[in-house]
Amino acid sequence: MDQIFQQTKDYFEQLDQVKEKIQSCTRDLDEPLALLQGIFHKIHQNKSNYKEHITELCSSSNQYIQKCSESLMRLSESIPENSYYKYYNMWQYRLSNLCSLIALKHFLTKDLEDDLDHALITKDQVEQLLGIDKMKNFYLPLEDYLYGLCNLFSELNRYCVNCVIRLDFAKPFQIKEFLTQLYDGFKLLNLKNDSLRKRFDAIKYDVKRCEEIVYDLSIRGLNPSGKSVNISADINPITKNLDDNTMQQDQ
Repeated sequence: MDQIFQQTKDYFEQLDQVKEKIQSCTRDLDEPLALLQGIFHKIHQNKSNYKEHITELCSSSNQYIQKCSESLMRLSESIPENSYYKYYNMWQYRLSNLCSLIALKHFLTKDLEDDLDHALITKDQVEQLLGIDKMKNFYLPLEDYLYGLCNLFSELNRYCVNCVIRLDFAKPFQIKEFLTQLYDGFKLLNLKNDSLRKRFDAIKYDVKRCEEIVYDLSIRGLNPSGKSVNISADINPITKNLDDNTMQQDQ
């Protein structure tokens, strides 16, 4: 009997060692992932030379994507064979966030190249970029890739608002077209009543907000072709609100 419990004790100690090693690898992923998030938060800053700003951000993100790839490689080496989903919850959230940031970088890169027809990164491209296709005992589940695309909706919706602020009126129309096509693609999936389905149900509000921005620009006669437009207080909602407040204060 003592031998049975000793073997059980050894088994649990071995499990604890594996978990500690995996936790150490996932913590190594936190720092470059946080720095990567910080870089892409800067896309909402209004810069005079905005294209150069985006180009610099995308370029500087490469080193942190590489560090994330190295952390994932160490993580894959620490996972016992055929035990991926046994420890899956320890890195699932981080992996889906990483997919979202890579999808955003791909969109911005294609936007700079005026090639939004190929602005959606594929699952295979994400795996190749992170080196997951060469790892053993580790892969990118389709659900995590789709989670990353769901997060892309809210980020591009915010980006759409900032495009209007810096008077880039053509971009919201392009973003709206991209998000609409992406949303239509999601609707083709027969998602069950799980967390991914709940996340999908929420993205329709991001699409709606983007459509409202496009509608607001359209009724004000702002040209989606990107040509210069004379903005008066009557059609500029920001200026108009400021003028209305000033008149009320004067009265």
